[in-house]
Amino acid sequence: MENDFYTNLISQIKNLIVSNNYMEALNIVNKELNMPYVPTKIENELINFKIFLETKENFKKEKKLDFFDILKLINSSKLSNNEKYEVLNLLTNFNLRENFSEIKEILIDETIEDYLKLKIINELKKQNIKDKVTLFYKNKKRVLFLEKLTEVSFNKNFVNDSNKIEKFLFKDPIICNFSLNFLEILYLNNFVLNKELKDIWMEVIYIVSKSLKYQEILDKLESSIVKKTNFKSSLNYILKHTNFI
Repeated sequence: MENDFYTNLISQIKNLIVSNNYMEALNIVNKELNMPYVPTKIENELINFKIFLETKENFKKEKKLDFFDILKLINSSKLSNNEKYEVLNLLTNFNLRENFSEIKEILIDETIEDYLKLKIINELKKQNIKDKVTLFYKNKKRVLFLEKLTEVSFNKNFVNDSNKIEKFLFKDPIICNFSLNFLEILYLNNFVLNKELKDIWMEVIYIVSKSLKYQEILDKLESSIVKKTNFKSSLNYILKHTNFI
């Protein structure tokens, strides 16, 4: 009976998330977390739901912020890596050419994480800004010519990996969200590293699921991993070139 209750509870929360009813889902999560007893496995899953849902609710509120408010948020110690990354999606609401001098300062700021700066560069590409920029990346200054870079969404390998992640994780919106962000960051690294990435969706899901302790997804993924001969080397490469997770 207990297993049936929690199975239905998790299913209800997932359905609300898929329907974008984040506040209702968050209320259910908070109510359950306040119960005197919750099995450890379920508690971990609920905590992950809570982090994801609070990010989404904060994202709604932050849509009213101005450009400089966004800059403060990506420097905030109160936000997680994923929350900061989500906040940068708000840059699409601004004319980045008007704030280009501030953006150039961000790109050489050693205190800001590399993956955030690469995300900003991708937003510049979306707005067809073709200038030369200096990027402080992996403890080294590098010059990038925006005109020569390809926006991530135009990369066929990225699109294929994204589709496979969405197909594999269609019942798990939280892991899917984290995995898609993580995947995008890996492809953004190619603005600098110039290494072709392809068919890395399994590695991405594996890293995210292991980090968030989703054993069921790891078990589901296992049969696919066994068939991929270069999984371990690909996994090591990914872990070496990102600190998002």
